[in-house]
Amino acid sequence: MAKSVFWIFIILLASCNSIVSGEQLNASDIDRIRKLGLLDSNETIIKFYSNDRMNTAGNFFTYKRFGKYWLNSKGLEEKMEVHYAFYEDVASIDTIYYCGATYSPYMLITKKDGSDFKVCFSGSRDKLTATFNEGIRRWKLKQQQ
Repeated sequence: MAKSVFWIFIILLASCNSIVSGEQLNASDIDRIRKLGLLDSNETIIKFYSNDRMNTAGNFFTYKRFGKYWLNSKGLEEKMEVHYAFYEDVASIDTIYYCGATYSPYMLITKKDGSDFKVCFSGSRDKLTATFNEGIRRWKLKQQQ
C-alpha cells in the first residue's frame, strides 16, 4: 500500500509541471531569474521547465545560454545552485532520457573548462526530443558564427 501511494505521488508530482515557452512565464518569474544573474535585460527564454515550484527551481535555454537554478531553504541546510553557460563556452551536450523514477530527463552541459551541470526537462518523449534538439541546434548555430 505504501509503495502504491509513493508511486501515485511521484506520478502526480511529475504531471504538474511541463515544458513551457518563455512567453508563458510571468513577470515575477523573469525578474527572479534576472536577479540570479541568469538572464540579461534583452535576453528571452525559449524553453523553461521547473522540476519543483517556479520560485525554487528552473531550467531553461535562451538565444545565448543554458541555465538552471535550485533554491531551497527547507530542512536543516540551505541549498542554492545557480549554473549557466553561454553557448560559446559549451564543449558538449549529452541528452539523458531515462534516469530513474525520481529524476527528470536532462541535458548534461559540459563547459570548455571541464565543469558541467544538468538542465532538466520533462514531458512526453516527443516533446523532450523536440526541446533537446532545439537547445542543441541553437548551441550548434552559435558554434558556427
